[in-house]
Amino acid sequence: MLALTLARLYEDYAGDGALTLPDYHSVGGMRSVVQSEIDALLATDGERRSAQLRWLRSAFVPWLATINADSDRPVRRVARWNDLPPESRPLLEGFVARRLLVTDTRDGDVVVEVALESLLRQWNELATWLADEREDLKDADHLERAAAWEESRRDDAWLLEGTRLTEAENLTAKPGFRDRLAHILDFLAASRRREQERTKAEDRRRAAELQAANDHQEAAEALAAAETTAREKAQAHAAVLRKRSMVLRAVLAVALLIAAAAVYGFVTATKETRTAHERTREALGLTLTNQGQAMLAGIQGVGARAAAM
Repeated sequence: MLALTLARLYEDYAGDGALTLPDYHSVGGMRSVVQSEIDALLATDGERRSAQLRWLRSAFVPWLATINADSDRPVRRVARWNDLPPESRPLLEGFVARRLLVTDTRDGDVVVEVALESLLRQWNELATWLADEREDLKDADHLERAAAWEESRRDDAWLLEGTRLTEAENLTAKPGFRDRLAHILDFLAASRRREQERTKAEDRRRAAELQAANDHQEAAEALAAAETTAREKAQAHAAVLRKRSMVLRAVLAVALLIAAAAVYGFVTATKETRTAHERTREALGLTLTNQGQAMLAGIQGVGARAAAM
């Protein structure tokens, strides 16, 4: 950053052979140098400038910059030159010429990275892009670390599942991230296969549990139906017994009434018979008495007539 600032001061103010503090303030200090250098690379025409910024965004995010998950701060990352979007390369060459980016050769590939991390904070547009893509960039770094699955002899414990797998698949479908994460697609495919197998096993387990629950429900319903039928039969039988008991009680009551009436009639008839016999005896006695009296009177009359003669 200091070298860049001094170079800018030299280019703009070295004509008089002296670099002064007012000269430093006039270029906006070190904080403004980066933005000034980038603005000098971009077109002044609004439409053209917007297109250039889109191309630069596709190169810096997600290739040349990311977010440190521990500090949550922007950091630079090394990218292969051939991985960068072709439309952005002419502009990136200007960044290299102005020492905002540096290039190198590693394992036969040309690589490029940000020369100074202050660029990530002091270039306004880039700072905005990184803020917008903050979570996706951290997730991409995490996925690349998880893809060490290839180096772990494809241990299934490394594979993703559930929501994490779905989010990873969504991230690899996004422009830019799709190309950067192309090397982990086998890892995601293996994760998806394992997830499908796990889902099928879970579905089978749930189906078995559901079938068992249905069987239990059917057995419970059959038992309840049997209990209901038995209860209804018992209630019907009890009703028949109650009805028979009522009939028997009614018959018994009638029989008792008839018996009482018979007894009453017998007693009454007996009394009447006895009374009739007594009256007959009384009448017979009275008749005999009258007859005796008449006979006695006749005898007396005969005696009287005989005495008179």
